[in-house]
Amino acid sequence: VTLNPIGEDVPGLTGNTIELTQAKNFNPIVTGTSKITVDPETGAATLDSPNAEQCRFSTIGKKYQLGKYTWTFSDVQVEQGYWIDANFFCKGNPPHWDLYLGTNNAEISSKATFALKTWAKGVTGFHSGVFAFDPISVEEVNKLRKLEVELKPTSSAKTDITVKVIMNDTKVLVDQTLKNPFAKSDYKNEGTQIYFGFFGGGKHTKGKMTITSFDIVKY
Repeated sequence: VTLNPIGEDVPGLTGNTIELTQAKNFNPIVTGTSKITVDPETGAATLDSPNAEQCRFSTIGKKYQLGKYTWTFSDVQVEQGYWIDANFFCKGNPPHWDLYLGTNNAEISSKATFALKTWAKGVTGFHSGVFAFDPISVEEVNKLRKLEVELKPTSSAKTDITVKVIMNDTKVLVDQTLKNPFAKSDYKNEGTQIYFGFFGGGKHTKGKMTITSFDIVKY
């Protein structure tokens, strides 16, 4: 970053260059022949899993709760039988979320679907289970350029939340109001770690994608 004075000339004051650094917030998780390549100019990350092995990023931070989480992509290439996983994970009792795009090991023969699987341990009244969606074709997934997941409080009390999952700004997969799993006092200071990419393993197929950005707005 270069700072240059404007307005009146100040004797002896010229352009000053300041170097800024920022700590990373992601760790790569790859197995086998999978690889992650980051463009040094744009920061875009290409996840390549040619043999259906794990190829994901995880956040270093572990306190993500309610908020809007948005991924953008410049390219997605998958075949029938793939498994893309957005996993809001934590160890222990606090709630966590799993979002599956594709087929898991138990459903490998089924059509490609997007499922939001949620559960919260010990939270009375919290919806626990699976949201089912109409099948989404592989062709639609290969046109994925934006994925938005929003967990938004319906009031300042944050007792209830609206859960939305939207593809490419127009395809609404989930729009539900639920009890806030983090409202219980035992969980209010806890949160999740976020994983995203190809889950790998089982009988899944190869996949490749380029993530251009990942944005978080906390509520």
